[in-house]
Amino acid sequence: IIYGTFIIVIDVVLRIFDNQFRTCKITNIKMLDYDRVMKIEFEKKNFSYRAGQYVFIRFPDLGYFEFHPFSLSSYPGSGKTCS
Repeated sequence: IIYGTFIIVIDVVLRIFDNQFRTCKITNIKMLDYDRVMKIEFEKKNFSYRAGQYVFIRFPDLGYFEFHPFSLSSYPGSGKTCS
């Protein structure tokens, strides 16, 4: 139990630390498929990714320690925004 708790604490600390240095500007939010899917567009400034990757996004209004996984669905040549 102690080992598992230690791993979770380290994970949360690393996400918060990483979040302080890698922030992005959200440019558009749209609800799709009868509000079951959320499309979030953000600037790709200093951001690179490959097919199949996902990101953890934190919404401060929902909770400081709540990180939500989102799949990346645009391609690297899609301009200045990613969704």
